[in-house]
Amino acid sequence: MKLRVVSFAVTLCLLLGVCTWRVVTLQNEPELKEAAVAQATATVTLGTARGTIYDCNRRALVNRDFGYVAAIAPTEKAKAMVRSSFSKPEAAELLERLASDKPIAVKSDTPLALCDGVTLKTLPIRYAGQTIAPHVLGYCNENGGVCGIEYAFDDLLTSYAGAVEVTYAVDAAGKPVAGTAPTVTDTTAKCKGGVVLTIDSAIQQIAEHAAEKMTCGAVVVMEPTGEIRALASVPTYQPNGVEAVLSADNAPLLNRAFADYNCGSVFKIVTASAALEAGASPETEFTCNGGYGLGGNFFRCHYILGHGTLDMKEAFAKSCNPYYIQLALSVGAEPVYDMAVAFGLDRAWTPAPGLSTARATLPSLKTLKSSDAALCNLAFGQGELLATPLHVAQLAAAIVNGGAIYRPTLVAGTVDENGNFTKADPSPAQEVFSKETAKTLYPMMVYTMEEGTGAKGQPYYLPAAAKTGTAETGWVEDGKEVVQHWFTGFFPAERPQYVVTVLCENSEAREESAAPVFQEICDALYLRSLQTNG
Repeated sequence: MKLRVVSFAVTLCLLLGVCTWRVVTLQNEPELKEAAVAQATATVTLGTARGTIYDCNRRALVNRDFGYVAAIAPTEKAKAMVRSSFSKPEAAELLERLASDKPIAVKSDTPLALCDGVTLKTLPIRYAGQTIAPHVLGYCNENGGVCGIEYAFDDLLTSYAGAVEVTYAVDAAGKPVAGTAPTVTDTTAKCKGGVVLTIDSAIQQIAEHAAEKMTCGAVVVMEPTGEIRALASVPTYQPNGVEAVLSADNAPLLNRAFADYNCGSVFKIVTASAALEAGASPETEFTCNGGYGLGGNFFRCHYILGHGTLDMKEAFAKSCNPYYIQLALSVGAEPVYDMAVAFGLDRAWTPAPGLSTARATLPSLKTLKSSDAALCNLAFGQGELLATPLHVAQLAAAIVNGGAIYRPTLVAGTVDENGNFTKADPSPAQEVFSKETAKTLYPMMVYTMEEGTGAKGQPYYLPAAAKTGTAETGWVEDGKEVVQHWFTGFFPAERPQYVVTVLCENSEAREESAAPVFQEICDALYLRSLQTNG
């Protein structure tokens, strides 16, 4: 009997020992441990922020301002704070949410009073106030970047996302345990990482202010080596108010700097450079009688009385169509076509990975060889030719660069959350024409501003150099033909630092012009240089 009792006791001890060991083992298993913690805590996400987009001077273009966010637990003091800090409708809605006895997240324009149950933090606001360069930045929705840099660098900006989270110890019903302080996790410092643009905030503001002179149009301010310092499109929009312009007139969401337009006489830069490269002399003379007849076609000059006999420089400054028609016919279709291709007028430009302009449209060489009328139209920028303001900016840039162009770029590099900068690969120069041709075209651009069609856009402080263009579209609106007005050039005329291109859409119908926009930008750039260097 005694032996049986001892055996039973030993067996019972062994069983209890096995059970105890199993309980301890289960408690230490990671999956079960995490499940136990999850059942005992509740996490409230107060908000998230993604990586930052900077200008070339590391000024934040997004995430510039901060707003208040709070986690509110269902304590009596927190409920009293809600009643005293919010309007009656807002307070009623928040108290209804707190009635579930679970903590909630709240945004506030002002800091909330701290008390038992209230945890207050700040969170970056993606778009606050007046955001500059919206057509460059683009905007986001709940799934990420929709367009612009937000879209092109969506993966990078998402990789630098951070959040503010508040974790509570809760009871079996999910109610925060009284007297236990929550744990706050803030990883928003990570969102300091992101992309650095070539855009200069100060120059961007200059361009946007000047562009307000136009109802519709675009502005590009670029360094001759391709770095885009400003890019404006009007009408504009705000990234935090996209819904308001989705059905608005004049397509505010359209980035007109990346859209195709009829070019007009700015293309005479191409015709002139093709002729010079083919051996034509700048002293070559042709006569303008107010137009040029070819078969059943008549290509008129804007000066219907005719300019008389001109050389290349005078015809360039006065933007004489018949002269450049005769010049193109004298050198033939192939040199003009090849020069247009060298300028990139048969393709799109990609100023950022995944972000491209429209593809410029150029009549085929076959068409130009088989139709003198097509070549005549192309000689002064009409016909099938379409290009974006960014393409047109390259026409002036090549002259400054001694015959070379660089791929236009919006991206200077990337930066990590600790401020370490990685520079983007530079774009190689592409030769378009010889330095000798550039030396001939340079004074032609200067003369156009001094004595030609560019005179109305001449800056007040320092002279610039430019070529103008007025492009017929063939469209009629309210009984008037839609006409695009162009101004592309460089500033200052001596030792140029910037290429400036302005497109004024449907200019004659609205009695608007690209000239005063060009002038204002150049003058503002000069005044800014005094402040920067002074």
